[in-house]
Amino acid sequence: MRRSTGSVPRIRRGRVLKKVPEDRISALPDSVLSNILTFLPLEDAVATSSLSQRWRHAWTSVRNLCFDDGGPMGAAADNPDLVDEFNNFIESVMAGTDPVSIHTFSLRSVNAIRRDRFPLWVSQAIMRNVREMEIDIIQYTPMQLPAYVYSSMTLEVLRLHTAFRFADPPDGVCFPQLKILQIYITHPENRVTEKLFCSCPSLTELSLTVLIQPDDPPANFIIQSTTLNTLTFVVLFASLRGMSYHHRAVIMAPNLQLIRIVDNMLMEYEVHEMQSIQQATLDLQHWESDTVDPQRARNLIEGVAKTARLILSGGVLLVRIIILYQHLNIHLQHRVI
Repeated sequence: MRRSTGSVPRIRRGRVLKKVPEDRISALPDSVLSNILTFLPLEDAVATSSLSQRWRHAWTSVRNLCFDDGGPMGAAADNPDLVDEFNNFIESVMAGTDPVSIHTFSLRSVNAIRRDRFPLWVSQAIMRNVREMEIDIIQYTPMQLPAYVYSSMTLEVLRLHTAFRFADPPDGVCFPQLKILQIYITHPENRVTEKLFCSCPSLTELSLTVLIQPDDPPANFIIQSTTLNTLTFVVLFASLRGMSYHHRAVIMAPNLQLIRIVDNMLMEYEVHEMQSIQQATLDLQHWESDTVDPQRARNLIEGVAKTARLILSGGVLLVRIIILYQHLNIHLQHRVI
């Protein structure tokens, strides 16, 4: 009778040879390996290239390119070699990856990056049909946002946590497929603020933060969109001394459902066509109320008066006028300083 040896270890020269377990992960298709690596930090995904020959090029198909130096503020002064290492890592990854399409390009750095190479990195992401882009970097002097970002046919999400200089928006369509836009603007210029937010045909969510300096000329912010349903508008000021109160915002969005305005200087607002508004949150803080016409706050509230829920958070300027609108479902957050 023949004896089965399937489960019996083989003996060679007096030693028992253990059966090597099968590497099932390495046997997976490239597409599956790439999907697995997507869940790892980019540095760890790249490090898998040293595991074996099978893994050597697996990371090059990763579709989420998220760069984060993870360092403390000022590391450039303490150890410039670490900063160079981070910049070189970006260079090598952008040159080494080869997917036709990438989903995410994210760059976060609390230290210096190579300003001369930044446009190339963004260009490489755009050429690979990136869908989501997020930039959060230190800039002591704002860089120009690369022009090819405006015309991308695949970009759907753009989050800029850093102030950039914007080119003149084209007369036609800008950001043709963009659905979510988050930007931070310093020294606003009418050539940008009067056109940029009217030229995005697919925009559904806009988050706009503006820092206004005392010497900035009056700015007009025109937000006109039939697709917009969520708007966050935050206005900050660098100093009250010498501040101009002649800035203006015009909002025309018939399908807007959620609006949140945080305004520390109370610019002038014109709000039109708010038939679909469901919730309006207004945080209007201005403690030198004698210098601002309270009618501005009243005009803004009347513009969103059709909302199902109105949340107010402000100073005495709003407390004075709140009694005029008792028919609304108002939730008042009054902070006393």
